[in-house]
Amino acid sequence: MAQKKEIKTELTQEIASGILSELPKIFNEFILGEPVKSIGTTFCVWQTKTDNNWKIGEVELPKDDYKDGSSDLLQLLDGKPLTYKNWAEEYYEENFDENELKLELVEKIFNGTVITKKLVNEINPELNDFEQLKSNLNEIGYESNI
Repeated sequence: MAQKKEIKTELTQEIASGILSELPKIFNEFILGEPVKSIGTTFCVWQTKTDNNWKIGEVELPKDDYKDGSSDLLQLLDGKPLTYKNWAEEYYEENFDENELKLELVEKIFNGTVITKKLVNEINPELNDFEQLKSNLNEIGYESNI
């Protein structure tokens, strides 16, 4: 049986020119760290202890389809399981150090497969709060048999 060839999807968020142009260095750890690093931003507003007013950079919005930079932030919602898999592995990297997130499992979720304990254990063998998971799935209307 032939294996599916995975094509690596690069998830990058380009911050429009000028958004961070005047941001004081004191905010670098926040703006260049998580979660902003991986999910990005289309705006930045700041105020230091010595500022009387809120400040922004000299923003030059991209010439993309939406003209506001949202295409970078919305790329995760492209409907492709591989895009989500790559994002999840980067964002939750410590969770997948020992247990690879398999594309076929993500595809099952994307296709609306009923979530079972077996499927959950294949994704995350360390999960043990199935009552909370069941509650969360019920809240969003996702069918489960847990």
